[in-house]
Amino acid sequence: MHDTHDTHDLQDTQDLQDTQDTWGSGVMPAHSWALITSIDMSDQHHAGSSHASDSAPDSTSSADACVSDVSCVLPAVPAPAPTAVTAAAWAEKEPDRPWCAPELVGAMPWAGTHEYVHAATVQHDGPGPWHAVGATRRGRVHAHAGDFREDALAVHVADDLVVVVVSDGAGSAAHSRVGSEHCCRTVRGTVTTAWRTIVASSDADTLAQGLGAALGDGVAAAAASLRAVAAQVEGVQPRDFRCTVIAAAWGRSAGGDEALVVVQVGDGIAAVLDTDGVVTRTAEGDSGDFSGEVTCFVPDDGCEERARRAVRLDPARVRALLVATDGIEDPFYPIARRGADIARQLRDGNDATLDGFVRQPSHGPVLGHADGAANLATWLQFEKRGENDDRTIVALSRRDVARA
Repeated sequence: MHDTHDTHDLQDTQDLQDTQDTWGSGVMPAHSWALITSIDMSDQHHAGSSHASDSAPDSTSSADACVSDVSCVLPAVPAPAPTAVTAAAWAEKEPDRPWCAPELVGAMPWAGTHEYVHAATVQHDGPGPWHAVGATRRGRVHAHAGDFREDALAVHVADDLVVVVVSDGAGSAAHSRVGSEHCCRTVRGTVTTAWRTIVASSDADTLAQGLGAALGDGVAAAAASLRAVAAQVEGVQPRDFRCTVIAAAWGRSAGGDEALVVVQVGDGIAAVLDTDGVVTRTAEGDSGDFSGEVTCFVPDDGCEERARRAVRLDPARVRALLVATDGIEDPFYPIARRGADIARQLRDGNDATLDGFVRQPSHGPVLGHADGAANLATWLQFEKRGENDDRTIVALSRRDVARA
């Protein structure tokens, strides 16, 4: 997330030139669709980017320039010589500092050994009913400035449990990349640990409550530990770790009951492609009045409450679940209209460029495909004027649900 006081500074090629010169289907609202149900987890704390010329002078009326009845001819003004314009070029620069500030390593040992890369993909083909594929890449603004990617993702896929987490570090926060990575790891770990207890539940309602509580607990644990690090390290404040988070968890009991829940703090999107081919956003993010403005981050006070407002989905009607940061949300805004474009391109592949985009590379199918991760990484290379943020997305597709 590239922002100024938590508001995106979305830059395009023209912005860069100025700097160099002078420096498938209809969509239904979530609240009207029976597929989606809100779950308030506030009592389950430990349960398992606002959107007349002057006239030419009259040559016969100027006494200073002409005398009446005398022809007045002004000398021709030569046209200025053409000036060559050099096209702007985005640079790919390497950061000149460690991914994690040395003063943080003592309080966060894992961060000292974290192997950062500018782009990464993940793919899980089994053994359960879900195919999971994810990709993240550093945006051109960060690459040109020699900064790190601030997005992160984490995925866990097993026969009876799937957990996906994406997080976007706030550009104004000094250690947001560390915060986003920590948040993804913590939420995933909290849910996988709690699953041993949750799985004992034999009905879908209890599973949903348990998974929602575990996701909320994971966000709360991440927030608490980041605040603790800030208290331990001189000169560091909790807001230095600010990040968003969207997490989803699916579980299945031994008796075959299933539950699928989603939580969100900050912006980004979680959207469902259902078995009828309709794309629906599960919930609105914590956004302000302007693009990129976020009203709540992790570890801000109140993030735990937001994380406990779980949204329950009907797994039987889910063909695919897409979870992504605002690097995907903003270029396809509004999701209510453009979300179907995302789903179609990921489902069928792509060989054309959408209206409003500069370029979209050709690629094969992503959802349920053996080359899904590679195709998703290619899809992330789309170009749209002003959209140069980090991009991260995880797509879950159901193998045992008929293709829409």
